[in-house]
Amino acid sequence: MMRITKAAFTLAVWGILTGCQDPTLTFQSESEQSALNSQGGSDNSSLAFQQTVYPLLRQNCAGCHGANQSPLFASANVNTAYSEVISTGKVNFDAPSTSRLVQRLSGDLHNCWGNCDTNASLMLTKIQDWISQGGGGGVSNRVFSAEVVVPANLSTTAQDMSFPIASVFNPQIAGARVLVSVVDTAGGAYRLSNPRLIKDAAGGVVPIALQSIRVLNNSLFDPTTTTWDLVSKILNITTTAANNQVTASSLLILKSAGPGVDRLKMSFAILDYANSPGLAASRFAAVKQLVQGRCTSCHNSGNARGGVELDGLLTEADFLNATIKGRDWVVPGPCAAGGCNNSYFWDVIAGPGGTMPTNPQGAERAVLGAQIRTWIEGIQ
Repeated sequence: MMRITKAAFTLAVWGILTGCQDPTLTFQSESEQSALNSQGGSDNSSLAFQQTVYPLLRQNCAGCHGANQSPLFASANVNTAYSEVISTGKVNFDAPSTSRLVQRLSGDLHNCWGNCDTNASLMLTKIQDWISQGGGGGVSNRVFSAEVVVPANLSTTAQDMSFPIASVFNPQIAGARVLVSVVDTAGGAYRLSNPRLIKDAAGGVVPIALQSIRVLNNSLFDPTTTTWDLVSKILNITTTAANNQVTASSLLILKSAGPGVDRLKMSFAILDYANSPGLAASRFAAVKQLVQGRCTSCHNSGNARGGVELDGLLTEADFLNATIKGRDWVVPGPCAAGGCNNSYFWDVIAGPGGTMPTNPQGAERAVLGAQIRTWIEGIQ
């Protein structure tokens, strides 16, 4: 598995700057960052934004979006910038790679300051840093397993680490945990593989949903390593883990202090009972954010491109009752029974003839389609 070093990645990114960049702006010094932090926004998400995404936006987008062009997500006032990013849905906290701040670079090639794909990768990295440090602005709150110390005797022979997750659930699932095989690469990283779910005997089979998994080392997330970020599944927790594998891919985590000292924990965008009301609300919130962040800029009451207005879709009932171009916007039910293909919302994005949003990458269309499908199939 090839991994780009941080130094090489940084060198590749910072070349000749163009587009909306303001050449008079630079990243904050430590003292300037301290002053910035004192301007406001005491919550974790706002502070994390100030330290991750905001400097990149100020560096490269303030020439247009600092004061002259809405949305003002690169404003000199950090509170304004934070509010604009959140209120206009520029970041998808459950699927960061689909964020509008990323897609404007990689998909739309909009005012890149170097290589668009490289710029988009850097933007995604900063968004992932934001999320790992508490980003979400109330839109998405990540959940965590218990923290586990890497075994002091870890070697190149695989052994299991157990990440307890019982306390995540309400009511708790007795003995629920994620088992992960871990080895020392004899280099600078741990390799994690075969994550699978298991629980104690009490309570029978329990269907749970999980999405967007990453592993933190000493509470820090390093996005330069491989991640399980887009895993999305519903699994039945039983007393055996054999059939409850989360993903077949492996994961590298950079060492910090080494075995016996480093502390790992798993982070999830979603980890809940498959039929929980909270999960249903979270799924709809993600879909609503998708529409507001990717669709309403072109399809609103003041600019109804193609005769389609979507800015009036505010509640789940609005989505279920809407008719677009003579078709039902959403038809609840299993996709295998036609729910997805009969839903114009899913069909126009992920169906065989899907054309929206404009200029998406194939991977992005699949992610968006899976997000919509999960919501449609889970509507009660």
